Amino acid sequence: MPRVLKIYTCLLPACGSKFSALDPRAKYCSKACRQKGHRKAHAVPLIHACKVCGEEYEAIRHDQVYCSNACVLKNRRIVAKGTLEYAPVPCEECKGDFVPRMRAQMFCARTCWLAFRGKHGWIPRAHRCTGCTRVIARGNETPPVECPHCSTPTAKTLEIAR
Repeated sequence: MPRVLKIYTCLLPACGSKFSALDPRAKYCSKACRQKGHRKAHAVPLIHACKVCGEEYEAIRHDQVYCSNACVLKNRRIVAKGTLEYAPVPCEECKGDFVPRMRAQMFCARTCWLAFRGKHGWIPRAHRCTGCTRVIARGNETPPVECPHCSTPTAKTLEIAR
């Protein structure tokens, strides 16, 4: 019995083109359509909760644990430092708020650090208030009795940042 070319319609809804094939079991017009069709036919929506923020999302892969690249980076910081992100503090040079990567970070960027160093010379130590996290004394200066920013007594809240 001779094989006859038949006309079929591609089963992929996005394609839907007509194609001819010898095999009566043919369902897709091309290898690309077949791969897309199998992915969609066998895909089970995977709903996961993000490991960092807890938000539910539809995972692309079965082993995906973060909802976004931002959460991946946040988790790297948590793992590297062993702590969560710190509260925003003002930069000592430009006075803009930034989230420090380390507890004692005083500048938002290298450019601010270089500008500060150029104006004041390098000051290796700073006393920070743990109440508001602002610098209250530098170098060998004696820290005030209470923080000028938040009025917290410094005897209990003083930390030395390096």
